[in-house]
Amino acid sequence: MPGTIIVSDRMPLVLAIFCFIVGPLAAKPPVIEVRPIGTHPIQKAIDSLDPSQAFTLIRLAPGTYREKIHIPKDRPPFKLLGESADTTRIVWNDSAESKDGRGQPMGTFRSASITIESNDFAAENLCFENDHGPGVQAVALSIGGDRGIFRHCRFLGWQDTLLLRKKRQYFDQCQIAGSVDFIFGDATAFFSRCQIDCRDAGFITAASTAGESNHGFVFSRCRITASGGQPFFLGRPWRPHASVHFLQCELPAELRREGWDNWRDPDNETTARFAEWRSSGPGATPEKRCAWSRQLDDPAGRGLSRPWTILSKWDPDHVLTAERISRLPRQQQTEWHDYLERSQHAMTEARDLLREELRQAGLERPRKPADHGRPPSAERDPEWYESKEADDLAEAVISFQTPSGAWSKSTDYREGPREPGTHWSPHGGGDLPWHYVGTLDNRATTGEIRFLARYYHASRSLKALRAIHRGLDHLHASRFPNGGWPQVWPLEGGYHDHITFNDDAMIHVLELLADVSSGREPFDFVDRNLRQRSHDDLKAGIRCLVDAQIELDGKPAVWCAQHDPLTLAPVGARLQEPASLSSSESVRVVRFLMNHAPDEKKSIESALAWFEASKRTGIRREERDGRRFYDEQAGDAGFWWGRFHDLETNQPIFSGAEDGRIYGTFAELFKHNPTEYAYYTTEARSLLSRDEPAWRRR
Repeated sequence: MPGTIIVSDRMPLVLAIFCFIVGPLAAKPPVIEVRPIGTHPIQKAIDSLDPSQAFTLIRLAPGTYREKIHIPKDRPPFKLLGESADTTRIVWNDSAESKDGRGQPMGTFRSASITIESNDFAAENLCFENDHGPGVQAVALSIGGDRGIFRHCRFLGWQDTLLLRKKRQYFDQCQIAGSVDFIFGDATAFFSRCQIDCRDAGFITAASTAGESNHGFVFSRCRITASGGQPFFLGRPWRPHASVHFLQCELPAELRREGWDNWRDPDNETTARFAEWRSSGPGATPEKRCAWSRQLDDPAGRGLSRPWTILSKWDPDHVLTAERISRLPRQQQTEWHDYLERSQHAMTEARDLLREELRQAGLERPRKPADHGRPPSAERDPEWYESKEADDLAEAVISFQTPSGAWSKSTDYREGPREPGTHWSPHGGGDLPWHYVGTLDNRATTGEIRFLARYYHASRSLKALRAIHRGLDHLHASRFPNGGWPQVWPLEGGYHDHITFNDDAMIHVLELLADVSSGREPFDFVDRNLRQRSHDDLKAGIRCLVDAQIELDGKPAVWCAQHDPLTLAPVGARLQEPASLSSSESVRVVRFLMNHAPDEKKSIESALAWFEASKRTGIRREERDGRRFYDEQAGDAGFWWGRFHDLETNQPIFSGAEDGRIYGTFAELFKHNPTEYAYYTTEARSLLSRDEPAWRRR
């Protein structure tokens, strides 16, 4: 297999590493094939990983791998992939009482069959097992690295099966079995659609969540079983402030009716954060639960059921990662891996340049540029662009262009050009902050390109011309293979990786490309090749708009403010921006299609029908106690739309900027959250009254 290494005793590891690094037909991503032959084959593959590789796939052939594995912090991102959890097993049998090399008991933490210290580890279709047996702590898997992802995996043990230490982990459709405290630790972990099996009497969880941590363990839509037929508890607090939530989980009759245990310490009852939401099954008896646990209301439960809320804006199902790309059909993977590699290279190049500037300037950390600015205007009188003031402003704008060809947002260019050792972005913190370094948010990048085009028309400045070309090159390089654009590029993670319609980020790109590809002034200087490339990017973007349109009751409706870069599914961003049908962004998407793709009739007609069916009356905006308030019972006749509508019911929803809870009415939101956000809008009025008739005439 080209680009693949087979690690076994039949091939010397040195030769395997050599082929891995210099093989002329290296795959994307590199693949290491491992077979259950010889001594420690998985550990050898892990030890052989090249730190310069962005991602490596280690594919395990079916079989039982009896070895104790340790993954140190310095290992680059990689994924262990098996055939299935039924056929591909990693097993060891140490316990807390097992002796180490010095003849001392190992203790619980060192008993794990596999210990993971590195970040961005992933596993799929594998069984992790400690087969020591009951009666003593014996860990199957211990993870202390950040952003661990486990899909379709099985974790088997008895006491202390799964140890989650610090950081964030995600479990999707996994099976976890044990008896006593078999999911334990101080991490923040989200379990989605997992089976949790109690093999004997005991406790599912023993969380030791830190008091300053917002969340501990969250189980969403999981099925709890009791194969041992013995009574058990949902959990007990290993430390004060333990946090465990079961959301829409199916509970068996064997669950103790009180649900939770205080671990023989009544003081734990005042600090533990134990709760359920919409439990089902014979064990769902909320009226019998211990008084110090909670039953959540619907807004709280819905807010906690979103992984990106629990995992501090890390959403393993929606950000763009090599692990997610590796699950695409093979024919699609190469262009997406190329895209991700291009982004990572651009990030490395920019960081290295800034570090070198800091070294030469004798600075320990970068200077912060002036904040609270905006892209310079491209709408001034033509004579102004010939002025000294325009020259100075253009000089400053060009100096803040990032190495990839973009700009940050809110930089105040009036303070003068960027000096070496000054960051390109005024956002972020730490020694080398990296936030919004190349963004489309708040008209950044597209605004600077438009300004420089106006300036070039007046000045014929070659520096301005080069900056324009670099900016257009950035837009081309940052376009996803499916035609969308992220909010920030190089990718920085979180919701910034999503295809972003919020604040018209992607629409501003498409409008700019439409002007460039048509050769309209001030872009009449653009050569034929660049115009054609812009035209191709524009067409790809329009196709992405149409493909991303959300269906409601089987019919195309409108768009979300953000969409998944791979699946185009609607996704959330900030706490107040849930996955939804988003009216404001959709108004401007429809308006763009009317003006630049009027033949996309089905898409436009469907969106117009949604706006017509979703309008509300009786709403009035006012001030209450110095805060924005929407009176939903005012009786006014004007039409309004919720900023966000539920993806299933199409009713307006209101997500709190502080708690992330989704409320059914604005009045309820008002009690618990700031309300500066525009939760109702009137933007669709002009779309229906002005833009629609004009489009139909055309």
